[in-house]
Amino acid sequence: MNCINASSIKGQGYIVVKLQVLASVIFLSVLVAAAPAQAASGDAGIHYTKIVVEPEGPDFHVTVYYNTGFMTRVFSLLFGTGSLKAAITAEVAGFGDIELQSLDTSNEVASFIAYNQSSCSDGWYMYDANAKLPVQVDQLEISGKALDRPIIINDATEVPDFFYQ
Repeated sequence: MNCINASSIKGQGYIVVKLQVLASVIFLSVLVAAAPAQAASGDAGIHYTKIVVEPEGPDFHVTVYYNTGFMTRVFSLLFGTGSLKAAITAEVAGFGDIELQSLDTSNEVASFIAYNQSSCSDGWYMYDANAKLPVQVDQLEISGKALDRPIIINDATEVPDFFYQ
């Protein structure tokens, strides 16, 4: 008959805990080692697929669509979305007076309001600030009910001048 004594169970539990700690240390070491390599490559782990600018009076509603890399997702899960929020806000900082409305990390969408972007003359608004985008965006779309037709720019690095009502 095989008997299990209490001291052998304690010893096995101790070994399991040691293995879990060791696996955690190895996992974190890989994360720490990969982060500088990613940073050195100039890749922040965020790819901006589309920015939609919708003028409404002098303000703009700005929606940013993005994809994050594996390391960015893991970092956000472990340490929160603060750095992700900062990076995405920096992408639209060229507009000046901006306010983050929402950040949906599940669907990878951020929504902003950019205040006082255009001046009005004779019922027409004119945007002429040429906001620079620090990272190239696959597609910039300027649309909404204030425009006759959408303005779509592929591989955009700035927001062009435009008029709207």
